[in-house]
Amino acid sequence: MYLGPVCKADKGSVKVCCKPGMTAQALRKQRELYNVFLANGDNGDAAEARNDGGKKALLAVTLLGISGFIIANYTRQTIWPSFLLSVPLKAWNLIHALSAMAFAGGVVTTTLLEWTLPNLKVQEQEQNSLLKWLWQVESLLVLPAVCTSLISGVAQSFHSYRSLRYAPRHVKSALHLMFLFGLWWIWADRGSQATLEAEVDLRTLHRRRIYNVVSCAFLVALYSIMILKPGYRP
Repeated sequence: MYLGPVCKADKGSVKVCCKPGMTAQALRKQRELYNVFLANGDNGDAAEARNDGGKKALLAVTLLGISGFIIANYTRQTIWPSFLLSVPLKAWNLIHALSAMAFAGGVVTTTLLEWTLPNLKVQEQEQNSLLKWLWQVESLLVLPAVCTSLISGVAQSFHSYRSLRYAPRHVKSALHLMFLFGLWWIWADRGSQATLEAEVDLRTLHRRRIYNVVSCAFLVALYSIMILKPGYRP
């Protein structure tokens, strides 16, 4: 039975069409395949949305946790939790150096990789996949390194100065600068990531170059404060 050359709705590159000579049974089969395609696409989108929601929730909990840790110990006479002082100072020094290195290395490396991305002759879908992979690596490396660096830095302060309250100005200045860096990262970095996740835009990619350079400038300022120790007299 010929039904005529009528095409149904499509999603992506998949279409349900009635071709000349197509029987009603063949059309029903094609419609069934199309419905399966739509169902799989919807399930994939829902799973990706749940995964993104879980990542955002984990990020929010991590940021709130590390902020609460800093605030709780900023004016205390004894560190919280107290077991952190059971770890030797030399161990904290090593942990702090390694985590700071991973943090700075991750930021600089992703900056260089993102800088070259607009110049790569790849399709938009491939650019999107590269960006998602890059941000996933960054989140797995940089965020844990930042948290570890802050925790070890607070522990070092309690070991060396009895409290963050009595720590030298350069230690507190570094914490304040890290706080500003975090606000900048949430506003600029995360904001532009959300834009690019929806659609890869060349102007946003170039704007992220500026954002990443500013992030590297924060790193230079942090290392300058901790190494030069302005105003510190042992």
